[in-house]
Amino acid sequence: MSNKTNVFLRASEYTLDEDWKQMFIDCSKNIFPDNMIYDETTHTLQYNNEDHKLSKKSKELYRQMIDLVCQFESTREDTSDLEWKDLDKKTKEHAVRNYVVSNYDTDRKKIYNIIKVALHVKSITNADIDYKDGCIIKIHNFKYRDGSVVLPHIPSIPIRTSKIIAKKSSIHKQMNKWTKSVKQNYT
Repeated sequence: MSNKTNVFLRASEYTLDEDWKQMFIDCSKNIFPDNMIYDETTHTLQYNNEDHKLSKKSKELYRQMIDLVCQFESTREDTSDLEWKDLDKKTKEHAVRNYVVSNYDTDRKKIYNIIKVALHVKSITNADIDYKDGCIIKIHNFKYRDGSVVLPHIPSIPIRTSKIIAKKSSIHKQMNKWTKSVKQNYT
């Protein structure tokens, strides 16, 4: 693996989503999505007969690749004539993922999961989603403000809570104690 493709491996650390992580790992092994050709010498990605100069910084590369793949996914699947309610589950998940990635800079995984659950329990209905040309334009009745998600008929959902952080820190304390006792007893 060359140093130039290691930047893809470093970029994989910016996502928790297993699909995106696997894509970056594959790219680090010179395995790129269909119809994308990577030129290692110029650090460019050819897609749709256009050359895209990629950043050598892993965080910027992460954003570029996400945008390009989202663009590719929306053009590859001919869903532009379909309405949201007519899409299959996998296409809806890709559309929601692309919407979250392009509209939110923080807490993406949590926002994505909340939208999926809200769709499942019908807190967000098909009528709430503006879908055009293979992309979600807007989700009505869904607001993200100051670390909280607001949905109709559901109280504000805080993304980060002190209770969760406290539980994590107590678990980490217990793990540290256990690790110290193991080291003392077996070393």
